[in-house]
Amino acid sequence: MTIVLIIVALAVAVAAILIVTTRLVLYASHREGDSTVSLTIIGCGLLYDPGQGRLGIVCGRFKCFFKSRSGKITAGKTEKKKAGPKPAAKTWWKKLPLSSRVKICKAALLFAARFLSRLHYDEGKLETRPVFADPALAGMLYGFGQAFYGIFPGARRTVNLVPDFGAEKSEWTGHLTLSIKNRQVIRIGYRLFGDLPIRKIVKSSILRRGG
Repeated sequence: MTIVLIIVALAVAVAAILIVTTRLVLYASHREGDSTVSLTIIGCGLLYDPGQGRLGIVCGRFKCFFKSRSGKITAGKTEKKKAGPKPAAKTWWKKLPLSSRVKICKAALLFAARFLSRLHYDEGKLETRPVFADPALAGMLYGFGQAFYGIFPGARRTVNLVPDFGAEKSEWTGHLTLSIKNRQVIRIGYRLFGDLPIRKIVKSSILRRGG
């Protein structure tokens, strides 16, 4: 039993060290009409497909989407659910004092500002082929683009713009990678916890359950 507890403690310690010393990575990509957004730590995490509204998991090259339950809900059940809410019932938010609601909004804004200010741009590239009906305009833009890339050759690694007039529709592909240190996320979350009126929120939740 003691050996098992030691192994579990070591595993928890190693996991905590890995989480604190690594980064939270946000990756978004679009290719051939398919878009994906992932949020990972050490290559493993959540995966989302905005086009089909699917949520899944990813670990390295392994990807697995969960089955959607939206198709099991019929129209009749949806209408019944919409007609059910009690108009006289007070929501959790309405039971909070105005000062507490202001504090919650302020805490949310501060959290978003702190999080965005610490996001690090890792890499990204956009390749687009816009289609123009006028071949003269497409040729002129193509010439300007080639001149620009001749002066700034490194810009092509970030944005590659190639005008076209013969294709059926415009196409674009790209990817973007942002990251933030996990210890910064923990610190920001701790500050959010301190900014929130926890006592008022807990009191409002207890009153809601009692009512």
